[in-house]
Amino acid sequence: MIGTAALALLTLVLATASADAVTLARLSFAQLTADADVVVYGRVSGVRGQWTADRHGIESLVTVEAYDYLKGRYGETVMFKTPGGQVGDTMNVWPGAPTFRAGDLVVVFLASRGPTIPSLVGLTQGVLRVSVDARSGELLARPRPAGLADGSPQVSGGASTITVTALTAHVRAQMEAGR
Repeated sequence: MIGTAALALLTLVLATASADAVTLARLSFAQLTADADVVVYGRVSGVRGQWTADRHGIESLVTVEAYDYLKGRYGETVMFKTPGGQVGDTMNVWPGAPTFRAGDLVVVFLASRGPTIPSLVGLTQGVLRVSVDARSGELLARPRPAGLADGSPQVSGGASTITVTALTAHVRAQMEAGR
């Protein structure tokens, strides 16, 4: 009986010791904008997985052809990294980390600490997927960032979207308010 209880306890300890958890605090739009060095709208032109420096994981290097900068400026193309990805037959998936494909239209909120490749602010929170509204032809970004529900223009894509034009105005207004 004691042996069974000890084995059960040991199994529980080992199972919880090896479990990884990711907890993301929800960022407000003000935090997202303030924490970002650059906010860029563009098209993903490439995604390349690579081993991390310690070779314990994989990260993806994402290249975006910049169409417009809502905040800051890096150049005609922007490269950033995000955890997870694929190298050869090995895939590494991170909860809360977005995935990208060449051709994706996105607005990304990026930050860099020191001389490193920028990364997303708030992982998935720092990515808005862009599509063209079939009726109006407007560019819609989704999901609408937290804190923009009140007073933001409603578009035909629904409450969870915002036009890229309106998003640009909100980012610039937030930058002005933060000065």
